[in-house]
Amino acid sequence: MTMKEFGMVQSVYGAVYVLYAHFFICGGLDWSFDGIDDSADRLLRAGNGMVVVSAATDSSAAGVSIHVHNSEPAALDPSIWERGDEITVHFDGPVYLLTQLFERGLGLSDPLVKFELTARTWHIRCHVRGRREASSLGVAGDLPTWDEAAARDPATFPEQFLIEFWPASDK
Repeated sequence: MTMKEFGMVQSVYGAVYVLYAHFFICGGLDWSFDGIDDSADRLLRAGNGMVVVSAATDSSAAGVSIHVHNSEPAALDPSIWERGDEITVHFDGPVYLLTQLFERGLGLSDPLVKFELTARTWHIRCHVRGRREASSLGVAGDLPTWDEAAARDPATFPEQFLIEFWPASDK
């Protein structure tokens, strides 16, 4: 089956540099951390025009697969994912990934640098696996630096994210 037959319109995969155990999904230039509940133990937390994605990896890289769908995708098999979360967020500008380096494109492999969605309200579902291994390797000091990681296949990183987007209805 093709991506279109699955209702998927875009799919990208690459590496993201995770610093301070977070990376971001932002919309436009006027986003902020206002309204984020730091006490919540969630994978996804919304601010003003942005989403914080929590990771176990710190000062290293994680693999990120992004799938964009026309409508809500089928639920995934929970047995292959350690954790999942879902959120709906309105973005006033184009949607893109951002790292703690706070410069667009910095700390992202090329496929993720090129990722961009139109401004609108999006449903976002995120699944992750490999958190325990990433945490253990991080404590032991065995995760690669970004310079080491940038030359590797993102599939070799212990922590792997699947982030799915689909449009919220315009009711």
